Amino acid sequence: MIERSTMFSNHEARVVIEDFKDDHNHRHRHSALGYQTPAEYAAGCAHRHHPVGCEID
Repeated sequence: MIERSTMFSNHEARVVIEDFKDDHNHRHRHSALGYQTPAEYAAGCAHRHHPVGCEID
């Protein structure tokens, strides 16, 4: 866990968080995703979200 008191500025916090997100999504493999990274899993996902339209007559 990242402790707030160790951050020197908001900018530094953003950089640390972006680095964590990049590592988590592109390098860290997840057992729940078949040991793929989230980015690999998303790239291979055949399901595409199609919002349902609502027509009122």
